[in-house]
Amino acid sequence: MTRRRVVTICPQPAERSSADDPAQAGTLWVLAPGRSGWYDEVEHTHTRQVARLVIALSGAVCVACRSTPPTAELLPQSTRPAEEVTAQTVEVGAIGAMLGHDLSPVAIRARGMRVQDLIVACMKDLGWEYFPDNPEPPSDEDDLRTTDPAGFGSSHGYGLVFDFEVARAFDAEVAATPVSDGNDAAIHHPNDVYRLELSPAQLDSYFADLQGGDATDGSAGQSAPGCEETARREVYGDRPVLADPDAFQAEYLRLLNNRLATDRNLKDVANEWAACMAAAGITPQFRDPAEPILGLWIELEALRGNEPVAPGGDLLGLEEMKVPGAMYLFQPVDPSAAERVVDDEVLDAFKAREVATWKADHDCQRTSGYATRLREIEQLIADELAEQFDLS
Repeated sequence: MTRRRVVTICPQPAERSSADDPAQAGTLWVLAPGRSGWYDEVEHTHTRQVARLVIALSGAVCVACRSTPPTAELLPQSTRPAEEVTAQTVEVGAIGAMLGHDLSPVAIRARGMRVQDLIVACMKDLGWEYFPDNPEPPSDEDDLRTTDPAGFGSSHGYGLVFDFEVARAFDAEVAATPVSDGNDAAIHHPNDVYRLELSPAQLDSYFADLQGGDATDGSAGQSAPGCEETARREVYGDRPVLADPDAFQAEYLRLLNNRLATDRNLKDVANEWAACMAAAGITPQFRDPAEPILGLWIELEALRGNEPVAPGGDLLGLEEMKVPGAMYLFQPVDPSAAERVVDDEVLDAFKAREVATWKADHDCQRTSGYATRLREIEQLIADELAEQFDLS
C-alpha cells in the first residue's frame, strides 16, 4: 500500500454512501483557522468544531430524465419513526445554518436509511426489485466527535492519534485479508446480483427508473428525476442549492483571507490566546489557533517518516499550511524506506500531549474571545455569501 497520504481533505464519514448523500455532486473543502476540536464539517447535515471548516455543497445532479417520472404519491411514508430521523441535531456555524445542515451522524444514517426505504417502495411500484444500500452506523467516538466536541476533545484531543490508530487498525485488517486469486465472486451486493439477471434493454429501463431518464448516455435530464432523487427530495425537502460551487468556494476563500488579514479584533484576541497558551505551559509556542493541530500533525507524521509537501512536491512549513485553501500532502522523506513503526509508548506520550494542548486551546479560545470573534466573522461572511448567491 502506498504511504502517500492526502491530508487537505478530511475523510468522509463511513456512514455515507453515494446512493443516499445528496451532497455528492458538489463538495467543497476549505481550510480555515482556529476552531476547538478536530474539524468543522458541514457535508449536508452536520458540523464538527475544529481547526478546519469543511463544507460539502449540496445539489445532486440528475443523471437523465424520464418520460413518466415517479411522483411523491409513489413514495409511501417511511416506517421509521420521525423522531429517529430528526433527533440529535448539532450546533452548526453560520454557513452550516445558512445551508440547513444540523444533523448528527446517527440522524444522518437514519435519514439515509429512510431514503433507501423510499427507493425500495418506489422501484417496487415500477416493477423492479431493489435492495436497500444502508449506510454503516457511526462509531460511538465519531458520534461523540460531532454531538459533543468538548467531550471528544477531552479524551482524544484533536483526534490525531485517534485517527492514526483507526487507520492503523484498518491497514492491519487489509494486510490480513487473503489476496484474491481472481476466481472468487467479485459481486456481493444483492442489487448487483439482481442487475446481472437483467437483459441490456431491461437494465437501461431499470436505471432510467432508478436514476431518471436515458441511463445509456448518462446525459443530464431536464424533467423530474427517478426514484433516488425523488426519495432524497421527500426526505431532505427543499434546501439551498448552489448553481456554481466553484464560484462559492473562491468567494468564500477571498472573503475569509481578507478578514483574517484585516480584522484588528481577531489579531488582538489571537495575541491574548497565545499568551494564555504560553501561561498554560504549552510548547512550542503557537501564535494563533490555526497552529496547534497542524504543528502536532506535522510532528506525528514525522514519527512515521513523513513530511508535508505541496501537490507539486515542494516542502511546506506551518505558515504555508495554515493559509485558508492551502493544499498539501504528507509523503515519505525517503520513499524507498519502509514506514517507521511508532512505538506504543511514544504514541501514548504524544496523545497525552495532544489532549493537554487541546484542553488549553479550548479554554484559551473561550477566555480570550477568539472563538467568539471567529463566529462573528463567520456570520459576516455567511451574510455576504447569502446575498451574493441568493441563499437568504
